[in-house]
Amino acid sequence: MKFIALVFATIFILTTFSCGQSPTPIPTPTITTPAPKPTTPAVTVPAPTTPAAVSPTPTSTPSPKPLGEKFPITLKLKKGDAQEIKYSVTQQTFQTVTGRPTAITQSTNITFYMTVKDIDPAGTLTCQFTYKTVAFRMTGGSTDLQYDSESPAGSAADANPLALVYDLFIGESFQTKVSANGTIEEIKGIDELFVVSTEMVGMQPGESKDALIQQLTEMFGVKAMKDTLQYMWNVIPRTPVAIGESWTRQTEGPYNTSIQNNISLSGRNNGVAAIGINSNFQTRPEGTDLQQGRIIANYQFTGQISGSVNVNESNGFSGDGSLAQSLTGRISAYNLDTGARSSVPLHTETKIIFSSTDAPPNVLIPRKPLRMAVYSSPTQYYTISYPSAWGVNEENPAEVQFGIPSNMTANNVLFYQLRVRVDKVAVDSTATDYLATAKSNLMKRAGTANWNFVSANETLSAGAVTGYRFEYTFTENTEKMAGIGVLVKKGGQGYYAVFEALESKWDRLKPAAGVSINSFIAPNVLTGVYAGPAFSVTLPKGWSAIPTPAENKPLIFSSALGQPIISGEINVNADPKTTNSKDFATTSFISKILPETGLKLIKEGDFTFNDGSVGYELIITAGSGADLVRVRFIILVKGGKAYTVLFTGTEAAQDAQSEAVTQMMKTFAAK
Repeated sequence: MKFIALVFATIFILTTFSCGQSPTPIPTPTITTPAPKPTTPAVTVPAPTTPAAVSPTPTSTPSPKPLGEKFPITLKLKKGDAQEIKYSVTQQTFQTVTGRPTAITQSTNITFYMTVKDIDPAGTLTCQFTYKTVAFRMTGGSTDLQYDSESPAGSAADANPLALVYDLFIGESFQTKVSANGTIEEIKGIDELFVVSTEMVGMQPGESKDALIQQLTEMFGVKAMKDTLQYMWNVIPRTPVAIGESWTRQTEGPYNTSIQNNISLSGRNNGVAAIGINSNFQTRPEGTDLQQGRIIANYQFTGQISGSVNVNESNGFSGDGSLAQSLTGRISAYNLDTGARSSVPLHTETKIIFSSTDAPPNVLIPRKPLRMAVYSSPTQYYTISYPSAWGVNEENPAEVQFGIPSNMTANNVLFYQLRVRVDKVAVDSTATDYLATAKSNLMKRAGTANWNFVSANETLSAGAVTGYRFEYTFTENTEKMAGIGVLVKKGGQGYYAVFEALESKWDRLKPAAGVSINSFIAPNVLTGVYAGPAFSVTLPKGWSAIPTPAENKPLIFSSALGQPIISGEINVNADPKTTNSKDFATTSFISKILPETGLKLIKEGDFTFNDGSVGYELIITAGSGADLVRVRFIILVKGGKAYTVLFTGTEAAQDAQSEAVTQMMKTFAAK
């Protein structure tokens, strides 16, 4: 029974009239915005009149009342004409589930920017529709689900799990072909949007993604959008008509629906034709089945639609209108896995209000920016923003990847990805030297022949070049790709971040790529003397250090490029529970850590610093054979804090760097 509620909460909504309209699924609700004001002169629709009864006589027969002069109402839009179209739908659905009556209220507002792109010799219009705003809300019981593309970040709309998908509709377009008599012949480009939007938010191939695309198709797809937009044109009569004249159209709607549309010209006023609508619809006797995952739903319903549409006689376009729909029926569900069946009666009352106004030509509707998250490297201490729906692959801390998980493997074309790489570089090298290294790394991936460096702009600090911002293109597995990147060289560290995407998707992703690349912040890399609030130390020539935001580990460091590799860090314990360096070494390491880890102590003893302070030194080993690592600890307890400086490297590296490490530690001074 939960499925029944879900169907009506997310799919079985609305329904608008048109020459072929029936309940049309509308987005999962969200909005409560005022109904758009009519933008054309209101026309009072006279109530239908019935000629007075006349008693028959043997000598006369009553003549029908003349309808008056007939006149044509036709589409007269021109290439370049533009309209802003708004429609608002409010619906209440009443149903009884497990004996308990429930009510769901849904409201939807969508604004399109429409422009006539072309007109062929037969008068068929090619129109482009661009989503400008989307908003909806659904309430019922404990549910309050909403979305509004114009709401600020952090609002209640962000809680909608599909907000990331709906964001991607704004600024996107689809095209329609409309015949001279007002029939929508074709809609192109809308279904592709569903695939792109689900890809961009990282949905994996499978049942969940397929179900969401199916739901989006039912709510926003070609058939649903065709039914929704038809009333903008399809109330137009095919031949000249007079006030009071009626015409009918039998049309096919979704869910195996047959629709009898009864349309009449109710009046004219100041260049506006008022068209009255009274329509009936029903599912055919066999109903219709709709499968979602492992659930099959069958719809059976009947209903009526009534209202009016005001058509601008100057161009044949609907200026505004108001429709009311009443629907009664039943939905039955069958679970293919369990065999369970259920049936729920329903009744809905729906109000549809729409309007259109002339708009300036060639208006660019900006896309809604992708929502971004911030990543802070726990080991490399840089930060960068990335699309919040993407995953993060930290398997290699020196080259972290951001993207869609299914695209983060070596065997797939990376449709879009952000990567941040960290390299050891020579302290006395330049940013230009490192750019050459970065270009070489990027070329290796695609192949030199397929890689094209487009441009590079220097980043200056105190008059010196410290980095670059660059663009490039390449071909991977026959796919054309585009990318932008940023490069920073500080001390003995080099960083570059690149954002890459299929060239065909670059237009959509470039704004997010720019935000991401511009957000990259490399850590402060020091050489020479470090003078912090708790201690100071002088690094060996060519070594680099990075101050960190962690109070218990304020500094990490590493040896110079080309030297035997030593890495290290300085830890601070604010409550050592002793004032003696040897006691701290014994209680914290020798008596506790070594027995628990199986590490081997090979040397211990006092260590004297240049300022006369006396610490304690431990040398331990871990691993065996080629994996044998030696760690050198130098500990100082002073001023109520314990400082532990550790150096890690192979035995060969420790032997080669022993004198440099000793000289560095002698300069250590606690404050």
